[in-house]
Amino acid sequence: MKIIIFTQDDPFYINHSVLSFLSQINDEIVVDTVYLTEQSPFGSKKSFFNKAATTFQIFGTKFFLFYGIHYALSKLFNKSMSNKLKSMGFRVQPNCTNPNEEEICNYIQNNDIDLCISIACNKIFKADLIGAPNIGFLNLHTSELPKHAGLMPVFWALYNQDKKIGVTVFQVDEGIDTGPILLQEYMDITSSSLRKNILLTKDIGVNLLVKSIELIYKTYAEGKDVSSLFKNQNGKGNYNQFPTRKQVREFLDNGGRLP
Repeated sequence: MKIIIFTQDDPFYINHSVLSFLSQINDEIVVDTVYLTEQSPFGSKKSFFNKAATTFQIFGTKFFLFYGIHYALSKLFNKSMSNKLKSMGFRVQPNCTNPNEEEICNYIQNNDIDLCISIACNKIFKADLIGAPNIGFLNLHTSELPKHAGLMPVFWALYNQDKKIGVTVFQVDEGIDTGPILLQEYMDITSSSLRKNILLTKDIGVNLLVKSIELIYKTYAEGKDVSSLFKNQNGKGNYNQFPTRKQVREFLDNGGRLP
């Protein structure tokens, strides 16, 4: 089964998740291409310095310094996801500004790609791209969808003092985190650290994504209907944006920890 991965070149969490995923998939799964979008937490229209200033204003000094130093070191030692993947022999398309462009859709169709996968890709996918692979288009989201759809789901689970965090693999549709669900898993929240919980959910998510692909591969190889594996999202969800400085302070006042 041939797959394409859409992700972003993020030195904090996502690079580890992608490499972990690639190390776990079996030999029947062939990664054709990895498309890398720019890491852009506050949108692509803002300059680097505007993004840095916004991060400082919202999350404060400690958070800013922690991630700023990590980012600088990744640049200094050239630890980009693109270079790492190329050294491992993968076909990589860096600086992908628009995954929905016709050239990419045509490539997927012309090269008989079975499955596309988004691992924290920061773009909205359109109908032509979603429908281009033979089987489907999966996304990984670190919340119990439809709860905490949107941005920073782990932060919002901690902010709302949830007892557990869900991780969801689902079929992409034209909404944002609204598609039918393939698999979900949960973990109890035992720490108030945002970073620790992000790392834990990323690891659970990678394992769940591997299980999802193996399930789809088995079902497809047996000639069965893959769509029967999915179930529509039930219940009323919520869509979150980035927190405000006031909400971050409330999170810290309630015992939360950044980073």
